[in-house]
Amino acid sequence: MSDASNMGTLESEGSFTIAGDVAIGKLAAFQLPRQSAWILKIVQAAVVCRSDSLKISQSNDTTTFTFEPNERVDIATLKHALLSPQVSGTPEVRHLAVGLRAVGFGDRRAFTLAFDRDAVRTFIGWNGSVLVERAEPLPKESRHAIHLGVAFPVEDQGRRLAGLAKSKGRATTEYSEVVQNGEVCPIPLYFDGLRIDNLRAPCSDRIDGQSVTLSVGWAPHQPQGGLMLLPLGLGEKTTQWKPTDRFTDERIFHIDGRVEQREVSSIAKIRYSYKIDHYGSKHRKFEFHSVKRFSEYSWVKDGVVCHREPSSMEASAVSFQIYLPADDLKTDISGLTIVTNSESEQRKDQARERLRFLMQNTLEALEGHLPKPFVRDTALAGGIAACLTLIAPFTLGKSLIGASIVVASMIGSASNKKQVMEDCKYQLRRAGDRLRFPEVGRGRGRY
Repeated sequence: MSDASNMGTLESEGSFTIAGDVAIGKLAAFQLPRQSAWILKIVQAAVVCRSDSLKISQSNDTTTFTFEPNERVDIATLKHALLSPQVSGTPEVRHLAVGLRAVGFGDRRAFTLAFDRDAVRTFIGWNGSVLVERAEPLPKESRHAIHLGVAFPVEDQGRRLAGLAKSKGRATTEYSEVVQNGEVCPIPLYFDGLRIDNLRAPCSDRIDGQSVTLSVGWAPHQPQGGLMLLPLGLGEKTTQWKPTDRFTDERIFHIDGRVEQREVSSIAKIRYSYKIDHYGSKHRKFEFHSVKRFSEYSWVKDGVVCHREPSSMEASAVSFQIYLPADDLKTDISGLTIVTNSESEQRKDQARERLRFLMQNTLEALEGHLPKPFVRDTALAGGIAACLTLIAPFTLGKSLIGASIVVASMIGSASNKKQVMEDCKYQLRRAGDRLRFPEVGRGRGRY
């Protein structure tokens, strides 16, 4: 699957060959909300198939997908869905068809889709103008799997820096599409070896500053609230601070809920945002300010965030993101635009009630941890000072000067962190009050 265009250059050895203009002419009614959104359709297909996991990787010229479905995907039905005016078939077939039509027929990008089953690998290949099919034998012990390779356009190929980083282009936008919208995927989701389904995606709206994930929590399953599967990555929970920690988005500070749960009515994530204006020095004090962000609701359908709805609550340094199930809500033909109704409003109301408790529990957790970094850093600095004094008894003056510099630096860093965390507590308390008493500060555009 390393060369997605390879299949399309071969003569057909299977059941059909079709001219590209026929297929492309049927694409108009199936446009996605964004050019890069086709990649979410492949994720949805893997989720609906109840795959054990989905692995995505990017090379200089190809994006590759591999998953082992527990639901059988009918190849004949998929071919029909790719080429017929109306997309039909099972949910996994519809997801694959919509995604492949958009990226292949609409964007003219070559792809190769391979089905491994019953000791046979069946290829469906598209080279930008012709769709072909062929098959080849596999060893009898081969596992049931689906592989997909999608080539980048010529102008976007080779956009990697020594295999370590992606520059601008399709690789970047499609990577961001999965990272931003796959963090509550119910199956293990990997992109270039990194776990995505762990609720640690960066902010979807770019801010000038830093963002900290304060807490993640979920409400127990309520029949009237719908179902949503928890991300398996939440098992990696680490909430204890170390003296070397920065107050950044490297971890989830507080997790509220039983990790072994798999069905919940909502998931909430709370963030605090701030910007450092000046780092402390002997000429200037440490200065920072909180950054206001808007909160939002994220509707999840077949494992991906398909629709974001801004909250009417005023912007705040502590903002929330609530993930709500949308599997039973109506969508347009793309499956990525939700039609909200009274049921969706009820789900938001229930989630806000749960959010109030999460904010209170987060505040208590933060207050319990707040003194520790300062105390530990100060003690550590004092220990280093004592060591420096003992190490060089004959150069005591220089040793004490060095020790004092180290102590001042470490205590200053701890003090800076403490100031930020104190403001975080204050902002969290204010945000909780607004949820508890919505009439306070109510005005146009506010909750």
